[in-house]
Amino acid sequence: MKPVKQKDKIELKLDILEFAQEHNLAIHPDKDLDHFCEATVTLGHCICRNDELYCPCDSALPLCQKEGHCNCRLFITRELYYVELVKFRERWGKKHESSGLH
Repeated sequence: MKPVKQKDKIELKLDILEFAQEHNLAIHPDKDLDHFCEATVTLGHCICRNDELYCPCDSALPLCQKEGHCNCRLFITRELYYVELVKFRERWGKKHESSGLH
């Protein structure tokens, strides 16, 4: 795998999606993957650690296995995904109810 600074946004997105698929992980429902990839490529390193040149980083899988999510919470376990999805829907519904868009 190439360091982040040698990838474009699309290549990083594909790497992230393939990593998630390969390890039966999900992308956090509260994350905008396109924005995440653009920000990461612009920074030239992992978004959660300045010294980590790779994304997905080496600690992503062990952290997901231990805690249910990685440092930046991009990757989460399938079990945690459903919990987070409910929270996301509740936040989204409250936000839109108060704005009159719901």
